[in-house]
Amino acid sequence: KTCTVGFSNVDYSYSGQYTCSTKNIINSQEKSSSATLQINVYSHTDVTMTTTPPPGGRAYYLTGDPLTITCSVEGVPRSSFNFTKDNSVIKSYKNVSSDSNVTTSDHSVVYKHTISKLNLNDNAEFSCNSNNSFKSGNTNLDSEKVVIKVYEPVSVTMSVSSPYPSLGSEVIISCTATGSDTPSSVTLSKVRADGSVTTITSSGSDNSFCTKSSYKLDCSYTISSIGYSNNGTYKCLAKNNVNGTEKEDTKSDDIEVSSQVKASFSNVGEKEVSYGSTYQITCGVEGGKAPHKVTLVTPTSGTFTWQSASSSNSLQCNTVDSVQNKLNCLRSINTNQYQGEGKYKCTGYNYLPNPGTSEKSSSSDLTLVITKDVMVDLTPSSMEIEYGQGMSLRCSADGGRVPHFLSVNHEEGGEGGEGVSLVEYDKENNKISDEVTVVGHNISYVKSISSFNYSDDGEYVCTGKNRAANKKETKKSETTNLIVVKEVEIHSIQNLEVDFGKSIMIPEIKVEGGRPPHLISLLSPNGKSSVLYSSTTTQHFSGKHVKNCTNYTVAAKSDYSHDGRYTVTAENRAHSNTIKTSRMSFNVTVFKAVETELVLKDGKQTIDVTKSAVNLTYGVNLTIQCNVNGGRMPSKVVIKAKDKTLSYTRNENNSNLNCVGGHELVCKYIFTPGYLDDGIYSCLSENFVRNEKKTQQKSAVVTIVRKTEIDLLDVKNNKTALLTNESTVITCRIVGKPLIDKESVNWTHESKAVDLSKNFTVMKGEDDFTWVSVLNLTELFVDLSGMIICHAATSVKRSINLSIAEKVYLDVPVLSPFSMEEIEKDGYVTITCTVSGFPKKSVSLSVISTNGDNLEISTPRSITEKSGVISRKHRMGCNDQEFLCTVRTIAEDGRVIEQKGTVLAAPVVTGCSDMLPVIAGSAGGGVVIIAIIAVIAVIFFIRRHRGKPKIIEDGRGVQYKNPVFGGGVEMTPQPGYSHLHRPHVEEEAGYSSIAARAPVQNDDGYATMDSKSNLNKSNEDEFYSKLSRKNDSSQKKGAMRRYKPIGPKIKSAPPPLPSSKTNGGGTSDGDAAYAKLGDHIPTKTRDDESPYADISCGDAYSTIGDTRGKPRASPTEDAYARLGDTNRAVEEAEPVYSEINKRQKASKAKPKEEVEDLPPEVPIYGTHSRNVQDTEEEPMYAQVDVKSKTWKKNDVEEDEDVPPEVPEYASRSDFQVSSELGEYATVEFVPKKNRKPQSTIRSVSPKQETVYASISDVKQLPNLAKS
Repeated sequence: KTCTVGFSNVDYSYSGQYTCSTKNIINSQEKSSSATLQINVYSHTDVTMTTTPPPGGRAYYLTGDPLTITCSVEGVPRSSFNFTKDNSVIKSYKNVSSDSNVTTSDHSVVYKHTISKLNLNDNAEFSCNSNNSFKSGNTNLDSEKVVIKVYEPVSVTMSVSSPYPSLGSEVIISCTATGSDTPSSVTLSKVRADGSVTTITSSGSDNSFCTKSSYKLDCSYTISSIGYSNNGTYKCLAKNNVNGTEKEDTKSDDIEVSSQVKASFSNVGEKEVSYGSTYQITCGVEGGKAPHKVTLVTPTSGTFTWQSASSSNSLQCNTVDSVQNKLNCLRSINTNQYQGEGKYKCTGYNYLPNPGTSEKSSSSDLTLVITKDVMVDLTPSSMEIEYGQGMSLRCSADGGRVPHFLSVNHEEGGEGGEGVSLVEYDKENNKISDEVTVVGHNISYVKSISSFNYSDDGEYVCTGKNRAANKKETKKSETTNLIVVKEVEIHSIQNLEVDFGKSIMIPEIKVEGGRPPHLISLLSPNGKSSVLYSSTTTQHFSGKHVKNCTNYTVAAKSDYSHDGRYTVTAENRAHSNTIKTSRMSFNVTVFKAVETELVLKDGKQTIDVTKSAVNLTYGVNLTIQCNVNGGRMPSKVVIKAKDKTLSYTRNENNSNLNCVGGHELVCKYIFTPGYLDDGIYSCLSENFVRNEKKTQQKSAVVTIVRKTEIDLLDVKNNKTALLTNESTVITCRIVGKPLIDKESVNWTHESKAVDLSKNFTVMKGEDDFTWVSVLNLTELFVDLSGMIICHAATSVKRSINLSIAEKVYLDVPVLSPFSMEEIEKDGYVTITCTVSGFPKKSVSLSVISTNGDNLEISTPRSITEKSGVISRKHRMGCNDQEFLCTVRTIAEDGRVIEQKGTVLAAPVVTGCSDMLPVIAGSAGGGVVIIAIIAVIAVIFFIRRHRGKPKIIEDGRGVQYKNPVFGGGVEMTPQPGYSHLHRPHVEEEAGYSSIAARAPVQNDDGYATMDSKSNLNKSNEDEFYSKLSRKNDSSQKKGAMRRYKPIGPKIKSAPPPLPSSKTNGGGTSDGDAAYAKLGDHIPTKTRDDESPYADISCGDAYSTIGDTRGKPRASPTEDAYARLGDTNRAVEEAEPVYSEINKRQKASKAKPKEEVEDLPPEVPIYGTHSRNVQDTEEEPMYAQVDVKSKTWKKNDVEEDEDVPPEVPEYASRSDFQVSSELGEYATVEFVPKKNRKPQSTIRSVSPKQETVYASISDVKQLPNLAKS
């Protein structure tokens, strides 16, 4: 058999000897056979290189890692090789080698290059180069290489040139950094105590810091002068990159300055500190190691300690700029009272950092000087010291440094001194005084004065010196003014006597006091004061506290003004600078014999009495003046005036001569000489000169004369405005001495056309020196208006001006009576009315019917002539009873004057059927007819025969007709009468019952009124009923008539009250008195001119109803309030009272001064109008209900203060109470057509009472049957 083996991919393992063995069995016996074949496998050289991997599974090699590089070379024949490192052969192999690192085989060589620890030098390119002969003659080459990269993390080393350097020495800090890829940076930093790191420098910021070499940075930092601030831990930080990862390494080292402790004060040697300031002493302590203990020794407060290991230190120490090696140790020093002054010692302790050293210490000294400018104290301060009192003066100086100088000077030095040095202490100039005491910083001097007197008075100056800041000298002075006080005293001065005209000299005036007298004056008897000494007048006195003046001349030539008591007054300022005064008086007597001068003064004219005959004027005040002078003063003066002697004796009270003066005495006697006071007038005076009596008399012969004059020209009743048909008398009185002839008296009129020569007479007056001439003008006419002149001699005359005007009058019109006894109804009659009067008149005719209607039958007609006639035809009616003629005129003053005349119509008007039954009645009817005829006859008789009407004016100017039975009496306002007002009243006998308001006059039918305001029967007739005090009226006898106003108001006021004191109606001392006003308001006068209305007659204040009385104290003094309408108006002259409102009594006081003459107290309760007021003492107010007669309280708290009841009867404005019904009636005026206004009464239930009470404003007593 042939066996074939084929190989593919043959490698070196196929090289060798191949054996082919066969076996077979032969004969059961195995038989074998083999054959060999050598096969060699050849190849080109082939190199492979392998490395051992990095340990730890790293992908990179680090220094120190092991490394094996295997170089395998295959090839047949066996190859040789070279192993290189960066092209440097480190191993070569040729066929045979004994190197253990080389392993061979038939076809290979294996070289293992082993590096036990890689380093940075192993960073290289390793290669394996081989060759063999594949065929004969051919060289096959092959190579393989591997690059090894070795990394080394950065590593730094650090060193300092000296770890314990001396302070200020040089220290070098070295940092060396190594590592692959040369380290990228090196940073030097310092670690602070708090752990924070501060970079000092780095290779990246400072090129000079490091030097670069292969795989290394060498860095160096130099501290040229090391200090404590350089102490600490320094750190070197280096960085590099390992296979893309940054690596770093740090090394540190400590530096601690080694320095022995040192202590020092902030100031060296001596420190000046101002007194009073707070100074902080500072001790600086430093060392290395840091000081662990500091002590401060003080001069006054002991030792203070600081220890670093203690938490309770008496000394405060603080690091400087956070450097532990430097301490500032502080201690505050209070410089008050110089307590901190002296030597201070500061000691610091430390250990050196060098191992094995002991504790070190260092000390420093400081002297503290407290500086203060010298201060001076001088006690007592300026003060007053009583003369003779003991005291002590203390001068002290204080300062820092201690004062070296002290002095005390008495600047004034007493009386005229130049100044005295009491002490001087000067240590720098070695002037030492035992009187000066030195205690600490104070030096003092004390002077004791046992008795303070004038020489001790004055200024004391205390001066001190010291060396203060910078040893500069300071100086201070203190002044005190010690004032001796003593109240001024004047020494005694003797009395002086001198003859008139001689000089007056005071021998000595001595004044003393403390403070010195500043004013000395001399008061003369005449009141003149002369300044002898003052701040500006010093020539008379010498001395300071004791002022002395000798031979002071009061007057070079004496006269009376120098006689008398002189007073020297001195002033000084004593205690509390209070002015004190001392006075010393003495007498100077000037002697001169009495001298007399007689002076006569005729009025204001001085008469020359040296003439032989002296004429004085009659009726002119004569002054007899006696001028007397003498010294001593005249003691007696006697004046004789004809038969009258008046004397004056000095210092006696019984003198009847008035004298004024002293040495020059003026005595006067003044009287009005009469015709018979001719005679000798003299003056006698006396005095005493040195006890000798001296007298002198002067006289003159006097004659009384009077020049001719008219001293009186008087017209009758002082009435110069007259009416025609009146008469008057003018009296002229002529006086003179000597008296003129009777024939020299004459009368003339300014109009020469009027002859008065036959109208006058001249007769002797009351003495031999008077003529009285009477001019009798019996019938006046208008041309007499003008000046009527009375003549006495040629140039003496006096005139009076008369004004004659036509008389204003109005006669009662006269109606022509009817002659027929009957007239037919509707028959015509002619009515004629004759009138006379002045000025222009208005006349009207009317007819009055039996039922009282008044119908005008003619329009008013004007008549300008003084007299005239008006006629009118009238158709008669059955009811025509009488005809009325009314005439009116208006006077210049506005008064309306009216007169009326009536005439009865015919007694019988035929054709009137209603009259027949009356006449034809029963027997009783005949009586009625007779009565009617009788009444008509009486009325006709009255109409035809009544007297001429007069005009009555009330106080408000309203005029009224007089009553039927007035008898022609004219009622005009008389002094003291109250007046009638609006009395539309029907009353008894024609008079209004005006409750004591009617004037009283005992004449012709007037009622007389007693003090209780009753109307009594007159003595002559029976027509008046007696009215009770409450104004009730009984229906007694008497005709009923009505008062009617016939004129406007006239502005007039009643005259002053009479001087007599009355309380009601009636007359007093022949003078009409004021009647009681309105039931409750009597008026009266008082002797002290206080005529107030006296509020009396019950507890009600009654309205003063429209009386308008005006009491006055005098015609010129409106001192009292006006009465009327409840108004007390304020008068201008005496604004005592405020106006009282119409409806209340309350006074609204005005800011006027109080007067003493106040009116009597007003009663508490009142009933005027609706409001009731009380006095100021009882401030209660109440109101009266009009219809219920009740009081209504108004702000009244106490019931007892309200009147218990309203007075039953009250004369109240607008409201009245019935005497029976007890109700109030409201009154109002109701004018009706063709009728005069009259009052009606509302709110009253008519009963059968006969009368109502008097109703203030209206005064109507109504007929109840008609009302």
